[in-house]
Amino acid sequence: MMTLKEVRMLKGKSQEEVSRAANISTKQYYNIEKGLSTPTVRVALKISKFLEESIYEIAEWNEEL
Repeated sequence: MMTLKEVRMLKGKSQEEVSRAANISTKQYYNIEKGLSTPTVRVALKISKFLEESIYEIAEWNEEL
């Protein structure tokens, strides 16, 4: 299981690319990645779809489920 940041980096995506795909601000994505805020289910699903990773494989979100 990897962190959101690890998954993003492994996929070679920037925070800006992920935030655009999820239709949120880069600052909001940064806060999600740092654990300062929790995404809505819709946003989490958009992020995981864009990164082509199961929502259940992202460490921070798996702890909350």
